[in-house]
Amino acid sequence: PNLVIEITEQLEFELELASKWYPVGKKIPIVVDPYICSGAPIIEGRGITVENIEKRFYSGKQKWEFIAKDLELSVHVIEEVIRFAPKVFHREETVVDTTMR
Repeated sequence: PNLVIEITEQLEFELELASKWYPVGKKIPIVVDPYICSGAPIIEGRGITVENIEKRFYSGKQKWEFIAKDLELSVHVIEEVIRFAPKVFHREETVVDTTMR
């Protein structure tokens, strides 16, 4: 029962159907909306894909603060995206080097 409640709290409903999914919870603006970017995980209200942010970070050329400032997002959101991305793209989780900030 707790798992069902937890997952239900991650969903947004429209006309009694799930319309959006917040895979890391509604406090973090990562959302899957089938009407935006073909359902790829994005930053809500921005249309910036999680994959885009992940690629910028792992290119090794851009630090968290730079990406956050460039995209006008908080560093906290960038951190959550980097933690979340491996789960979405079915990759091994990478240890995030916090010195890259």
